[in-house]
Amino acid sequence: GVHTDGLTATERAAKDDSRESDGTGESGSASHAHVDHVPAQQHPSKKQLGAGGRCMLEGVTLPELAGSFLAVENLAWTVQALGLGRATTLAELADAGRAHCAMHWSSLSAKFSGHMQERFLTRYCFAAAYIYALLRAGLDIGPDEQRIVFSNTLSNSEQAPEIALNWVTGALVVDAMGEAGEVQQRWVSYVLLLIVAAAVARMALTYWHVAQGGALWLLR
Repeated sequence: GVHTDGLTATERAAKDDSRESDGTGESGSASHAHVDHVPAQQHPSKKQLGAGGRCMLEGVTLPELAGSFLAVENLAWTVQALGLGRATTLAELADAGRAHCAMHWSSLSAKFSGHMQERFLTRYCFAAAYIYALLRAGLDIGPDEQRIVFSNTLSNSEQAPEIALNWVTGALVVDAMGEAGEVQQRWVSYVLLLIVAAAVARMALTYWHVAQGGALWLLR
């Protein structure tokens, strides 16, 4: 139903956090964060963090990013919930995120009533700030750059049908490709496994022959 407590989206998320921490809220749901505002459009120092700087991901320094990117799943759903299009810039995302976080919860609940569950609605304030920080500070995407398409589908032409995409598809591609070192390591592991299996089979066969010979000797 529609709430009339006068809370903003930010305050509502914080209230849900409090309920979950004392055991009165919904169990098993994703945690929420208190987000006062979407980060200001300040250019971070590459010496501090971000693509091309000293930021490390699993021990590997992030390189300068080139080309365009497709943002799927939570990124695409958040942009859609904020009423933005596929070719949204980070500046537009920041403005829409601030407006969303400042809305009274009663207005948000009424706006999305009937086509979005409340437990998802409470997450978009945090998601807007998180996505902005991830792409702007983490990957050094400019606030007005149009390098990202927020969508869960992709088509190579206007006439071609849309192809559904998600993180599962990407994980499958990465796993199928593998890194050169990982592929080599797997190959060596398979060879060693075959050698061990052959040795065990040889030992078992030898033991069987000895057992059979012993049995025949007893019969004689």
